[in-house]
Amino acid sequence: MTEIAVIFFLTLITGFLALSELAIVSSKPARLAAMVDRNVSGAKTALKLVHNPGLLLSTVQAGITLISILSGAYSGATLGETFKKDFSHYHMDEHTAEWLAIFCAVSLTTYINVILGELVPKQAALKNSETLACITAPIMNFLSKLFFPLVFFLDGSSKLILSLIFPTQISAEKVTEQEIKALIMEGAREGVIEQEENRVITNVMTIGDRSIKDVMTPKHKVHFIDVSKPVRQALERVATSPHSRFIAIDQNLDNILGVIWAKDMINAAWEEPKDLRHLIRSTHPISANIDVLDLVQIMRDSSNHIIVIYDDANAFIGIATAADLIKCVVA
Repeated sequence: MTEIAVIFFLTLITGFLALSELAIVSSKPARLAAMVDRNVSGAKTALKLVHNPGLLLSTVQAGITLISILSGAYSGATLGETFKKDFSHYHMDEHTAEWLAIFCAVSLTTYINVILGELVPKQAALKNSETLACITAPIMNFLSKLFFPLVFFLDGSSKLILSLIFPTQISAEKVTEQEIKALIMEGAREGVIEQEENRVITNVMTIGDRSIKDVMTPKHKVHFIDVSKPVRQALERVATSPHSRFIAIDQNLDNILGVIWAKDMINAAWEEPKDLRHLIRSTHPISANIDVLDLVQIMRDSSNHIIVIYDDANAFIGIATAADLIKCVVA
């Protein structure tokens, strides 16, 4: 039937407008920006419409309203009359046939419009927002320019009313840490992010919430060189240790002098020194109350990459090294 074909065609136009609207509005700006960098066709236009949704919404609403008026007028004038003629064959009175024809015409057009004009396009838009946005954005941009006076009037009217309802501008919501974590978890579930990558990213994101005590090497595990002892004893300790740097102490761990590098002691061993104090390098003492992010900054500025940590009573409780920070991320 010609009438149904015309209504079907008008509904497809409505469906395209609905698909374009939801695809562009629900697209992630970051993903579209990445597609722009890859020179994906239509991505730049889609990103422009995402940042100016008023222009898009006015274009879509103008189109949908116009199509709805045409569809309603056509279905009432032609499809209803066709149904009325069909029902007259069943010996119905004219009044009953007319109302039944209107009911059938409205029901059919409503069903076609809901399925093909709303549900199917919108579900398709949600499944692949960015790709469909890139396809439809150039067309929507062209339509907004084609009907610019009407689009400009609708967009300006809506902005005026919004300014009266919300006198102060409402800032856009910022991306939260929970949203980023949710995206990472989703990527891990879908296999886009490997499990090891997921673990490292999660550790990096939570590193600022950790205490320095969570990453430091505690006092009882610290390898040290007692400069008050004979030099040979210190060299023997270096030879049997896997470490390249040692905390230099004078008799006990509460009297820390600095850091001694193993290579410095080995190089000085040929001169058979009587004392190792001249090899001691300074280190950076800090409080245990700072967080790990502050520790990273201090470590970056330190030449020895060994930080000595003290508690509130100014007692030595441990050290932090670059290796400790790496372990905090990858462990």
